[in-house]
Amino acid sequence: MGKPFEHLFGVNASDVIIRMDGASDDISLQAPRFVLPLQRVGMVRDNVPVNITHPFDGQGVICLNTRVSLSTGIPGNRRGLHMSRVGDLIAEASSLGYGSLLEYIETIADKIRNSQYGESAHVKVSAPFSFVSPVRGWKKGKDKLSLDTIWLSASVDGTATPNKSVGVAVDNMTACPCVQQTYKHTLEETKGDVREAILTVAPLLTHSQRCKTEVEIVNAIRFPSVREILDVLDGVLVRVQNTLPREHELALVYRAHRDPQFVEDVVRSVMAGIFKLMKSDNQDTTIKVDSVGQESIHGFDIHAATSSTVSELARILSD
Repeated sequence: MGKPFEHLFGVNASDVIIRMDGASDDISLQAPRFVLPLQRVGMVRDNVPVNITHPFDGQGVICLNTRVSLSTGIPGNRRGLHMSRVGDLIAEASSLGYGSLLEYIETIADKIRNSQYGESAHVKVSAPFSFVSPVRGWKKGKDKLSLDTIWLSASVDGTATPNKSVGVAVDNMTACPCVQQTYKHTLEETKGDVREAILTVAPLLTHSQRCKTEVEIVNAIRFPSVREILDVLDGVLVRVQNTLPREHELALVYRAHRDPQFVEDVVRSVMAGIFKLMKSDNQDTTIKVDSVGQESIHGFDIHAATSSTVSELARILSD
């Protein structure tokens, strides 16, 4: 990275820094013009490598290319952060291994507090996770592989007892129930009693859209694994896949049209499914679900989101 400090200036860097500190000229430690505390100061870093245990089977280590957002507070009598310390801890942490993204950011949060002013730390990490799935062929020799992606996230927000969360986001497909019902009544109006025929050829045609749906679980006693969350999602929505031979393509489209959903239906179904997963020992856990549908016949997207604690859901869903 270029010539050392001593070669450029003819003096030792240590002598300069000692002189600077002795003169109280470490700018970050000086008092600001306006003595106001700041709750969040930090940085957002892309392309941060993080080594974690494989999220599916716990066997081996994978490296995720992450986005890390981190910040901490600054007391009113201090001017700023020591940013080089933040860069150093991110680099150091990238050479180590972690059981999960949550374990990684818990480590980062502790290091930020210890290396700065001991204030509250706020860290969020997100990353795409790509994996290969087998696709069974319709006959011997026709098996294929699909490279698919989900998105993982985790966050820590607070000091002594911080809020912690894990999240999983997937691409899924929905089909509009409105067009199906309109088509059914159009057929009845023009063709007469077609109920038996509809049962034979159902589901009826409609438009479909690709969505991105995310679930976030906050402050669980035991956070579920990525696989457990995916199992819930696959039970209530139609997750898309990148390698789809003809028979698999038909099966996926059929599933989406057989049980048509608004994004509102997706959010409610995911919330109910995660509730069943979490309800035993996690009354204070908060579940957040967010879904965006890329409309195929409109020039806009549709967004739905909701958030509830497990105890709130227990009261609602037991009615």
